[in-house]
Amino acid sequence: AMGKKLQEAGATLMSNPSLVTLPGQSGTIAVQRQSSYVSDWKLVKVQPSAEVVADPTIEVVSEGLVFDVHSVQTDADSYGIEIDLKMSRLEEPFGTKTIKLDGRKFEIGVPEVVTANIATTIKLPSGGGVMLRSPQYDEGHDLVLIFTFNRIDIEK
Repeated sequence: AMGKKLQEAGATLMSNPSLVTLPGQSGTIAVQRQSSYVSDWKLVKVQPSAEVVADPTIEVVSEGLVFDVHSVQTDADSYGIEIDLKMSRLEEPFGTKTIKLDGRKFEIGVPEVVTANIATTIKLPSGGGVMLRSPQYDEGHDLVLIFTFNRIDIEK
């Protein structure tokens, strides 16, 4: 229902994940993109010959969103959610720098990741919700996150 209302308002719904936790439990949703780059070089001998070659060290850097959610009891009959939202964006193109090994020059990647973190505890009635907005998050698009809280009674 919420996704349809957002689309009617002109928003583009990129993802609509759901997460269910019991009181005191945590859950995580990650929406990330990974990029590989050469972070270092080392000289190694190729067996069985004595030829020396440059061997790259490959690293991976991630960008995107990671939501850590923990349901908490805020008082005798109310619950809430602790939200820890980590946002990261990789600056492209990667920066580089030149290193020397045995008189030879090699280039390595020096990625720059811009990060932001939002952490809060929200007390909501069952059926309530909260919206977090980050204007101009990516290429002129706003990021809007909507959290809803629904208490579900589970019979023993």
